[in-house]
Amino acid sequence: MIEPASNKRAFICNLLVITLSTFLLSLSMGVNSVIMPFFMETNENFSEMVTSSILAAEFGAALVLCLLTPKILTHLSLFNLFLISTFCRGFAIYFLIVYQSPLAWFILSLILGIGNFTGLLLLQMWISSMPRVKFAGLMTACFGTAISIGVAGAPVVLNYLGLTSNLKELEQCILPLKVSMGVTVLAVLPVILGYKILPFIQSQRSGNVIQLIKENLPVMLAIAVSGASFYGIASYIVIYGMRNSLSAFDASLLLSAFMLGSLFLEGPLAWLTDFVSRKLMVVLYIFLCIITAVCLPFSIYYPWYARLLLFIWGGISSAIFAACLALTGDRFEEDEQVSANSAISLMENIGAFGAILIIGFTMKHVGTDGLPYTIMIFSLAYITYVLTKFRVK
Repeated sequence: MIEPASNKRAFICNLLVITLSTFLLSLSMGVNSVIMPFFMETNENFSEMVTSSILAAEFGAALVLCLLTPKILTHLSLFNLFLISTFCRGFAIYFLIVYQSPLAWFILSLILGIGNFTGLLLLQMWISSMPRVKFAGLMTACFGTAISIGVAGAPVVLNYLGLTSNLKELEQCILPLKVSMGVTVLAVLPVILGYKILPFIQSQRSGNVIQLIKENLPVMLAIAVSGASFYGIASYIVIYGMRNSLSAFDASLLLSAFMLGSLFLEGPLAWLTDFVSRKLMVVLYIFLCIITAVCLPFSIYYPWYARLLLFIWGGISSAIFAACLALTGDRFEEDEQVSANSAISLMENIGAFGAILIIGFTMKHVGTDGLPYTIMIFSLAYITYVLTKFRVK
């Protein structure tokens, strides 16, 4: 059957709006992931635990929103909520420029987390609400690709603009943060232009998020491990590189390598799960996270080896999440999509929140290699949990 031209036009418009808005939002998040750690690492007022608390605050805000989003969408439209999230992001970044006290940055990081998380979750729900037409999978792929390109491209853009040569004072971070603020506000422009094609999204069932997690616990725990690995590395790899004597630019390239691995390897690694048991592949990928974590302390002294390792690690972390989405995708009914997305995001952010706090603690008390040690702990804990579920006959 040939699809009507109107359906094709609607699909293309949705694809362009979602992809462009996601890219701009992710580019701003990538800039923040470079500038904020740079500043906190070189400012004596920010200890290891203060830094980890500020980095984790963004994900702490997301934990609360995961539980509240189904109820919020019964009162606010997607468009209005996206406007609110844009205001939160712009407000937070603006005052990050004005203030430099740890308490102010902690509060502003919470607000920034609300804005970033809400924006991405709404775009994800927009995709979930689309009719399952031909090439609908392309939209999901473009969503993930836009996130990876946005975050990975941030260090390159900053270096091209000459903004990463010396970031030891807040004054030297002001221009990059202004760039981030401008880009994140621009992310709402495609949504405004596409106002007429915005879907009506509402939580049609109460959907117990906690119950959904309990019913899919092994998969949800794997999502938590993916969140710990992905966001733990993304949040701390710049600091890790700087503490191992890398320059500001070389340290930021580690983040780019990690995100490019997510971009190029997620698809092929997730595709492999179509031919082998997805549950088995999830366990295998988590085991590979342990291997890469073991190798990172040895490769960090050779930047190109470290970039290659992080390229592989980024693909593995994203493939875990993609495989888990495939495992859970068929189990949720259409009217449970809001709660299902909230449950998945909740577990991802629980992993990220816990990992960032533990990384900060271990880097202070154990040393720089607290970063890979933490990912090893999360991965080993999951594999141990899975092994206890095997019945011995």
